[in-house]
Amino acid sequence: MIPQNITRIYISMAIEQINNEGIPPGAESDYYDVVFNNRKYPPKLLISYANAYVNNQVLDRNTFAGGINTECFNVLDKEGFDIVNKKTGQNIFFECLIDFLTQSKTNDLTTSGYLKQYKGLKTKVSFGQGVPSRVPWIALTDGSQQVSNGIYPVYLYYKSEELLILAYGISETNEPNTRWEFVEDKQTIESYFESNFSKKPARYGNSYIYKTYKLDSQEALIGLSEEDILNDISKLIIEYTQTLKRPQAAIKQKVMRTFHPLNTILYGPPGTGKTFNTIGHALSIIKGYELNEVLVKQSKSKEARAAYKKEYDELIAAGQITFVTFHQSFSYEEFVEGIKPKVNTNGDIEYNIEDGVFKKLCIHAGENRLTQNFDYVYEQYITKIINTSEEYILKTPSLSKPFLLKVNSKGNCVAIPRTETATEMTITKKMLRSYIEHGIVDDWKPYTTAIANDIKTQFAVKFETVDNTKKNFVLIIDEINRGNISKIFGELITLLEESKRIGEPEELRLKLAYSGAESGQLFGVPNNLYIIGTMNSTDRSIALIDTALRRRFTFIKNEPAPSILPNNIDGINLQSLLTTINSRIEFLLDRDHVLGHAYFIDINSKNELCALFRNKIVPLLDEHFYGEKEKVQLVLGDNKAYGKQEHLKIIQTIHSTEQRKLFGTELEGYEEKQIFRLNEKLESQNFDQVEPEMFISIYHT
Repeated sequence: MIPQNITRIYISMAIEQINNEGIPPGAESDYYDVVFNNRKYPPKLLISYANAYVNNQVLDRNTFAGGINTECFNVLDKEGFDIVNKKTGQNIFFECLIDFLTQSKTNDLTTSGYLKQYKGLKTKVSFGQGVPSRVPWIALTDGSQQVSNGIYPVYLYYKSEELLILAYGISETNEPNTRWEFVEDKQTIESYFESNFSKKPARYGNSYIYKTYKLDSQEALIGLSEEDILNDISKLIIEYTQTLKRPQAAIKQKVMRTFHPLNTILYGPPGTGKTFNTIGHALSIIKGYELNEVLVKQSKSKEARAAYKKEYDELIAAGQITFVTFHQSFSYEEFVEGIKPKVNTNGDIEYNIEDGVFKKLCIHAGENRLTQNFDYVYEQYITKIINTSEEYILKTPSLSKPFLLKVNSKGNCVAIPRTETATEMTITKKMLRSYIEHGIVDDWKPYTTAIANDIKTQFAVKFETVDNTKKNFVLIIDEINRGNISKIFGELITLLEESKRIGEPEELRLKLAYSGAESGQLFGVPNNLYIIGTMNSTDRSIALIDTALRRRFTFIKNEPAPSILPNNIDGINLQSLLTTINSRIEFLLDRDHVLGHAYFIDINSKNELCALFRNKIVPLLDEHFYGEKEKVQLVLGDNKAYGKQEHLKIIQTIHSTEQRKLFGTELEGYEEKQIFRLNEKLESQNFDQVEPEMFISIYHT
């Protein structure tokens, strides 16, 4: 029995272990491999190692089976790993599809031996009952859907037409309670057959086409690409699972909000991973992951860190996460909105109100409308007209009267008929959008329709329904205490409160300083926008913003985590080293000035540790103690009472020579003093000559 708590993260850790250690003798697989990042791994070995990470015990490979439809393969499949046949090199799903097509040409109705699961979905194969079907099929269903009464991705093989169709399947037996949701119209199989074969399909005409594959009449395997098949079915499965999740989206969002405050500040000493941990917080908010699990896995596995970072980058690219850093010059105009100069097409300067990073994200998070790429297309269109060396001539649709098309200084189209009077008619961007989007002509119908049709002919204007209100969005503000909060947020500081967000019982909207004065439009902050700030606790300026933020933000302290550091780097225990240094800093100063583990996280050798102390640790301690070298010595165990040998001290003490030797006389009022210097081996970067005992002696008494 394979434990059910083995997930993708732990399998990824197993992959990393195999990458580092190799495959042990005798652990190679006989028939199948897991393929990940173009490398192959034995399936049973992955499960065995993954169990050690999650359950602290390497699972005996002799206690479980491998192969199609085994528990081992089902776990790997459910977690999204691809499995291939070692002999053919084919993915097991593609191999299954080829076998299905081959068997469909026979009278064999047996369905045993086929995959029972793919991408976490149940698979079902049918060749007919008692007699071979004219339309054999392979369906993939979620647990909530059945072939007899649901929706599902399905491969349909129309044998007489030698046509394989990947379809948005719809039950013919009973009416499904769930409906496929399409952004754009899809063609039914019945419509496709009538257009291409002038007849109705044998069955399943009410299902919709995702993709068709025309096969060779003699050999069904010809014409299929494994890459295309796997890409197509994977994309359709994503559409399928998203469709099934949509009714629960609002409920899920409410549940997630219970565990994640809308406004959070991660604070702590430098190097405690505040900025790094924003990745985990953002993913838990948007993806619904367990926060503590993400943070722990990030700290223990490079593979996990890379996987989470990839998801994070994808969400940034998709616009669900925005990252900004506050600084002393950051302003309301950059964050919310401001008046900014722009050079128009005539080279003149215009002043327009432009949205800042926060307002843009608020608008995006609250979008629920029909949208399209018209703005982009329009810019491309007028750019083409402006750059055309010859006159740009169009004709009106009905009477075919020619007119010259130009672009004015405001970026609007100007139609000039080829007549004696040649009256110029301005066709604005708004007029063209209205016609293209809704078919409404506001004015100058012949010219509006002609220009709009020209745009649609040359560029693909795409329409889609955007509803971002069911998604969560995250704004990450790094170094939030470095900016002037009152100046940057302005009147919006009140709107950040959870009870004042759009959609809440006490929602509040305000007029913004610029756009509100011009249009009277009210602005609010949506309740699906989360704010995560980071704050360095060693910066005393945080006291200036406590009153503004404390009531509206949840503060989460990030502490140093020595336990995640190695305990043997060339004989040096980094865990003990950091713990000892921090205990001394806390005693001499306070907890807010201790060192974070991030300083040491990538240290792999004694020489790298030398460079770290020379370039970062000692200068930081100097800053903490305002240049009082005696206290720096206390932290590093270099003080005289500690009894460390002089050559092992990082901060060495050198007594000054007699004054008479320096100045030729004794200076009145000056006494001899101690001079502190960085160890010469560190200063000269002669790290090979530094003994590990220099660092061991810091914590070893």
